[in-house]
Amino acid sequence: MNNLEKTDKNIELMAKTSILVVDDTELNYLLICAILRKTEIDITWASNGYDAIEMLESGHQYDLVLMDYHMPGMNGIETAQQMRMVNQNMRFIVQTAAIDDDELHCINAFFDDVVFKPIQSKALKYKIQKYIGNQTLLVS
Repeated sequence: MNNLEKTDKNIELMAKTSILVVDDTELNYLLICAILRKTEIDITWASNGYDAIEMLESGHQYDLVLMDYHMPGMNGIETAQQMRMVNQNMRFIVQTAAIDDDELHCINAFFDDVVFKPIQSKALKYKIQKYIGNQTLLVS
């Protein structure tokens, strides 16, 4: 049985988890909300890197950040770098549609993991569970 199948058997989120979705496209945020609707995860949206940094600096705490790689103004790498200056323990999963070798190198250097667009429900839940410790997600 692979890890994805094991995750598929989990029943509930054991403790409250807070995730920040940083994506300039609201539809991507709404998709993530729909995928995670049966969990108790608190999901917050920042439509750009500047807002995400401001939220963190104002005292908001997040267990995980789902970061769009390509955003206007401040891209995902720049945003993650700034956010890590505020909280060095912050965990990031980057969201991206397509990457070349240089982008893959950057992703490996700046992010904990990657989820490819279009986002697949089971893959996203598995990746989130991987970074929120011993908590489990309902994967259906």
